[in-house]
Amino acid sequence: MNASGKIILCVMLAVGCRQEAPAPEHPPRGTPISNRLADPYSAFTDTSNTHLTRLIAGIIIARVAEGPAYLAGQYYSGRSALVRSVLDSLETTDPDQAAWLAASLLKNAPGEEKLDFEIVLLRLGNVSVKPLTSLISTHADLQTRLQALDALGKLGSRASFESITACLQDSSTWIRMGAAHALGNLSGPQVLVALSEVLDDTSDVVVAASLVALGKSGDPQSLPHIHPLLTHRNPRVRSAAASALGRLGQKESLNHLEQLLTDPDEGVRFKATRAARAIGSNSEDQSP
Repeated sequence: MNASGKIILCVMLAVGCRQEAPAPEHPPRGTPISNRLADPYSAFTDTSNTHLTRLIAGIIIARVAEGPAYLAGQYYSGRSALVRSVLDSLETTDPDQAAWLAASLLKNAPGEEKLDFEIVLLRLGNVSVKPLTSLISTHADLQTRLQALDALGKLGSRASFESITACLQDSSTWIRMGAAHALGNLSGPQVLVALSEVLDDTSDVVVAASLVALGKSGDPQSLPHIHPLLTHRNPRVRSAAASALGRLGQKESLNHLEQLLTDPDEGVRFKATRAARAIGSNSEDQSP
C-alpha cells in the first residue's frame, strides 16, 4: 500500500465510529477532519472541503450498499475527477469495493466510455466476477450487459459459468451471442455441453458464435458437434465451423474440410483452406 493509501486508512479508522454524529452544514476550515466526515455525503459534495476530505468521504460512501450507485451518479454530475480519485484509491486499499464502484460506473457510462471501466475491472481480476455477474443478470441496458459478458469471458472464471450460461436463453440475439463468446474462454465438460446445445439456436449468428467459442475452447471432444455444420445452409455458419476446426487442429477434420474447398461461397473456401493449412502445420509439428 502506498503512503497516501495508509493516510486514508488511518483517517477512516479515526472517523469510523463517529459517523452518526451531526455535522454542521459548512464546517469552519479549522474543524477536525473527523468532524467534517460525520456526514460523508455532505462532505463529499461540499466544495469548501479539501480534496483529501472529499476523497475520504467518497471512500466511506463506496462502502455503503447504495454507495457505488450514488458515486456513479455523481461521476456524471460534474464530479468525475473526484469519483475517479475514489476509484483509484480503492484499487489500492479495497479492491472488492473498487470492483463494485467500477461496475456501477460501467453501467452508467455512455457508449465507448464503458470500455474504460471494463479495463479497471479486468485489472482487478477475480474480485470483479460478482459485480459483473450482477450486471448481466439485471435489467441493465444491452450494451452494458454485452460489455459485462465480454469482461467475464476475458477473466475466464469458472465462478461465472452459471450466470453466463443463463444468458444463452435470453430473448436478445446479441446477449446469446455475447454469452457464447464468453464461454469460449472457459473450459471443461460443462462448457462443451452448453455450447453444443447452442448449435440448435434459431439465429445463425448465435450458432456461428458458438462454433467460434468451441474452437477457442480447444476441446477436441467438440469435433462431432462441429463437423455436421460444415454443410449448414448459411455460409457464415460454414465459415465459423471451418475456423473452429482449424483452431482445434485435429488431423481427422481434414477429410471433412475437403468438401468446403469447392464451396460456392468465396469466404467459406478461404476459411476452409486456411483451416486445412493450420491443421497440416499442426500435424507436422507433432510428428516425431
